[in-house]
Amino acid sequence: MHKMEFEHFNRRQEERGEKPFANPRNAAAGSLRQLDPGVTAARPLHILFWEMAPSTSDRPSSQWDCLGMMKTLGLKTDPAATRLRNADEAVRWYGRMMTRRERLPNEIDGCVLKVDDLSAQEKLGTRAASPRWALAWKFPPLQCTTRIEKIETFVGRTGALTPVAKLAPVHIGGVEVGYVTLHNQDEIERKDIRIGDTVLIERAGDVIPHVVKTVPERRTGRERHYRLPVKCPVCGSAIIRIEGEVAARCPNTSCPARLREAIRHFASKEAMNIRGLGEKLAGQLVAQGVVTDLADIYALTFAKLTRVVCMGEKSARNLIASIERSVRHAKLDRLIFGLGLPHVGRAVASDLADKFPTLDQLARADAKSLQVAGFGSKVSSEIAGWFSIRANQRLVQRLKCAGIDPKPERKGDRLEGRRFVFTGELASMTRNEAVKAVVAQGGRVSDSVSGRTDFVVTGAHPGETKLRNARTFGTRMIDEKEFRRLAA
Repeated sequence: MHKMEFEHFNRRQEERGEKPFANPRNAAAGSLRQLDPGVTAARPLHILFWEMAPSTSDRPSSQWDCLGMMKTLGLKTDPAATRLRNADEAVRWYGRMMTRRERLPNEIDGCVLKVDDLSAQEKLGTRAASPRWALAWKFPPLQCTTRIEKIETFVGRTGALTPVAKLAPVHIGGVEVGYVTLHNQDEIERKDIRIGDTVLIERAGDVIPHVVKTVPERRTGRERHYRLPVKCPVCGSAIIRIEGEVAARCPNTSCPARLREAIRHFASKEAMNIRGLGEKLAGQLVAQGVVTDLADIYALTFAKLTRVVCMGEKSARNLIASIERSVRHAKLDRLIFGLGLPHVGRAVASDLADKFPTLDQLARADAKSLQVAGFGSKVSSEIAGWFSIRANQRLVQRLKCAGIDPKPERKGDRLEGRRFVFTGELASMTRNEAVKAVVAQGGRVSDSVSGRTDFVVTGAHPGETKLRNARTFGTRMIDEKEFRRLAA
């Protein structure tokens, strides 16, 4: 949305008695989220094309030629896009773009440098959150001074206490900033932040506000030092601080604040995607005692939502439908992320789901198994420790009873009804990859040999007990090559 069009659009919003948008970015995003496409069509939106899909048969071999081809097709590309020969040219071009920034019709917060050769892009690959062949070079953040009116402490889903400063509201880059996180007690002391201080605020990446520094010369002597409370401000539990960690934590897993944030995280789009279950409703469910752990979400009924929580009938039906969808469309990586395991973000959750094809396998994995699978010692011990807690074990079982037990995607039925046991080390795949291959073809994997076992797959250094039991039951023993043929 161009800046001039945004100003006209906002004036019309105010004339209609509607709330104006803070900036063109928010206005464009809000316009795209409209349920009625007619509303979106009426907004002054523009689109610039940047990429061509790899599946396009006659796609050119370079990013620059793709932009040229899209122009000939009548698609709009950014006129500021340029092909640069070396790093020196890139630095000079970035400087020119920074000086032109205010004169551009639309807002930008930086530049993106890309490798031009598409085959080189493929070789460089992509990380979990960003490509290795592109680099965002942001402009220096916008800054402003304001005053800290008070500092409040909030409790997150992991129990971490976060001090947040309430500011005298200030506009930075078209956005009103009223609150800013101070992160932790160490950060407060390092920057010597006090209640009543004048501080320099900037929006990192033109998005997230933070305190750059205090302005000591403006102190009047009435400013006050701040320390985090020694008891949880929500449940009153004694706060702990683990050696080596900067965060102070509420250890009470039943703390209403922790539970509210855990529900919000579990229901988020990146996790179980339960639409309608946001922070406000999560707080009501906890306050009314309707939800005491994550599994209780799947025990919610229309009657509970309308009578106890006082939701409207339509909202309650929509929420129940969304909860039911989350059961049908559950994916293991999203479930793992939603459970809020320590040190497990979206990328690690995806890696865990690749290495451990079912929730049961992950729950049974000890710290050593996790390290063998490629996870660091701290992450491995934290994950294994989380699953060793009885309350978490009960939670996992209750989720499974509610139907939340994602399995690897079925690719066929070659092994339908067949039971496998693995023993020894496989040469061409990990144990978890082998298990995934069995499940993908409809088979099942057990830890021990019984009369119902169809195949014992033997690798290097097999276990004597499993071999002995296989002979006792007359179970067919196959090597890795035969297994790969069976599992296709």
